[in-house]
Amino acid sequence: MGSIVGWGDDSFGQASPPSVSNAVAIAANGGHSLALLADGSVVGWGWDDYGQASPPSLSNAVAVSAGWYHILA
Repeated sequence: MGSIVGWGDDSFGQASPPSVSNAVAIAANGGHSLALLADGSVVGWGWDDYGQASPPSLSNAVAVSAGWYHILA
């Protein structure tokens, strides 16, 4: 488990991750990023015009993937 560090183009906040210490996986696409946390929840940040950076409440996700306009967990 760990924290997340981002860098590069941050036009939409996609390279400015939240402060977490329990990330187990990350995924990113052009304008948004997300992290899978140890408890099975998912957090997202960055461009959110289509809700892609606002995941639903989850407690049992085991993997994450980022598409341009969508997220899968």
